[in-house]
Amino acid sequence: MLNKEEAIELIERLRPCLPIDRFSLDKECADQAVLYDEVSSVGAEARSAARKSKEALELIKARLGLNIRGNPEAFNLSKISENAISSTILIQDEYQKALQAYLDIEEISSALDAFLKSIETRKSMLREEVNLFVFRYYAEENKKPVSCQQLTDSAEKAITDLRKNDIHNAEKDKED
Repeated sequence: MLNKEEAIELIERLRPCLPIDRFSLDKECADQAVLYDEVSSVGAEARSAARKSKEALELIKARLGLNIRGNPEAFNLSKISENAISSTILIQDEYQKALQAYLDIEEISSALDAFLKSIETRKSMLREEVNLFVFRYYAEENKKPVSCQQLTDSAEKAITDLRKNDIHNAEKDKED
């Protein structure tokens, strides 16, 4: 399991992979799966560690509660009440260390989840970029429907231009 510094390092190392190069969509699509896999597997590991850490915290809390009830004098309690037991549990070093470990791993898990959401957003953006590319690729920009009359006029002009060119070339040949 990653510690906090390693998780930050992983996120910072992979953050430059988030922008999409529109001119290399094939590479970006291939890299997306690798990026998602790397972060999701570490994120799943962090979520599992957070659950285990929370269970460990609950076990420490239960054990301390039993110890306090069994020997309140060892914890400087003169009177036993649920509020006194709960408060005493919260100030024990063992509980504080376990709580801090849980909060640290929960923070790592949350950061990786947030980064994973960024990667999922990247996936959606990548899909849209591919769609835009495909639509631009097949789109025939600046081509308006042409009427039969326009085609006829265009053909007649081309024929007239060719005839003029032929006449001009023939006159040139006579001169030579």
